[in-house]
Amino acid sequence: LRRFDGGLELRAAGHGKGDVVRAVLSEEEGDAVAACLGDDMTDEDAFRAVKGRGVALLVRPEWRQTEADAWIRPPDELLEFLHHWRDICNDER
Repeated sequence: LRRFDGGLELRAAGHGKGDVVRAVLSEEEGDAVAACLGDDMTDEDAFRAVKGRGVALLVRPEWRQTEADAWIRPPDELLEFLHHWRDICNDER
């Protein structure tokens, strides 16, 4: 268990969020694009793992040093991003 500002996070020993991102992307077609959104230090390995296959976004009210491609502040910027992402995904269908 690991504490974070929203509660507790249950993590598997020896595995991180980057492992999950790599596993999911390996099951998708080569041109599939992903968005990885996170807010804390445990998301940094996932941000690195999505590079080249999508965008990594730090989602939190305050800036901090990160591997993410961009920083967005919730809730307004997050909602705006999600609406744009939905529209882009619907256009691709």
